[in-house]
Amino acid sequence: MYLFGKELWLILIGLGLVWSCQTVSDTFEVQKVNLEMLNAPSFEGGQPHLLTTGKNTFLSWIEYLNDTTDALMCSRLDDGKWGEPVKISEGTDWFVNWADFPMVHAFGDDRSLAAHWLAKSDTGVYHYDVMVSISKDQGMTWASPMMLHIDSVKAEHGFVSMQAVGNEFMQAIWLDGRHTGAGQQGGSGAMTLRTATFDVAGNVSERVELDDRVCDCCQTSLAVTNTGPLAVYRDRSDKEIRDISFVQRIDGQWSTPKSVHPDNWLIAGCPVNGPQVISGSKSTVVTWFTQANNISKVKLSTMDSQGQSFKPPAQIDTGNPLGRVDLTWIDEESNSCFVVWLEQTGEEAEIRGRKVLAGTPTQTVYSLVEISPSRSSGFPSLIKAADGLILAWTHVDEVSLTTSIKTAIVDI
Repeated sequence: MYLFGKELWLILIGLGLVWSCQTVSDTFEVQKVNLEMLNAPSFEGGQPHLLTTGKNTFLSWIEYLNDTTDALMCSRLDDGKWGEPVKISEGTDWFVNWADFPMVHAFGDDRSLAAHWLAKSDTGVYHYDVMVSISKDQGMTWASPMMLHIDSVKAEHGFVSMQAVGNEFMQAIWLDGRHTGAGQQGGSGAMTLRTATFDVAGNVSERVELDDRVCDCCQTSLAVTNTGPLAVYRDRSDKEIRDISFVQRIDGQWSTPKSVHPDNWLIAGCPVNGPQVISGSKSTVVTWFTQANNISKVKLSTMDSQGQSFKPPAQIDTGNPLGRVDLTWIDEESNSCFVVWLEQTGEEAEIRGRKVLAGTPTQTVYSLVEISPSRSSGFPSLIKAADGLILAWTHVDEVSLTTSIKTAIVDI
């Protein structure tokens, strides 16, 4: 069962302006931030995602061309303005969803890109495949798409994350429903987490199952640490505990799943609220949402010095979070990052942000932008680029009920 909408989150009792958690007990202050709005490259669309290669910054999104046709678009930031959008692909058979959205990813050579989107494979609501296209000229032209998986089962395949491994290879993870249908391949009936590697020529290899029972529809996240790729996702126990787990590849072998932290969130349906992870030269950081014991929290944890487990988490939110998290480095050398999430504010919501220094949240909480708490507003995206901290989100017009892409530079 999928649990959608803000109804899931409104059961929280307000916690006021003082919060505590396992490692931090402190007060906070909310400070409004003025955003430097960037030009809008989209007319009507949603599901934005930001990418930086170090030298270049890209925005991808789905443009709604008409009632039946959608297109995956990409634009590069040049001199503080989004350039002319490039159409990566379009289709009339796409699976377009507020939570499971396409992205553009960068290989390590700072020139080649990969984009993924979801295309229907059958008439079932959740029968769709992961399609991937590769560009070798910084997103100007794109190759014919390939399919990331080869099981040929009419089932759900989505919630993809990718990260470059070296200059020419990309690690990908996704939720794979090949065993969820009755009688399909004699499977266990559970959603699985799978991975594969592909190169800039589109050759796919090393397809591996990482976890044989995971939450059905939460976003995954992937980082590359000093020892290799690390995948973070919402797990699912046989007792319906749905906490955040991770697996990592060390010396060419994938580890068994481990819990990031035992929140013990017992929930009978998927909350559609996945984690995010980043890794730098000095630290690996993961943030996530939980509603264990009917108390909503956004948490953050850093990996210990041994690289085998995560430290007890700190609480990031201000008492009434909806989740939908993202994070990015501010400065890897000082081990500082910035986290964003949706916070309920009466009938509406805000995207809020907070600096975290070496795993400890700073006192100031930044109020970034008002946003609809509905599914239509999707998930915000955040990166640190040469122009500064850049935020992208989906704006919902409450009158026309249409959506558009907004982006801005965040000055903190």
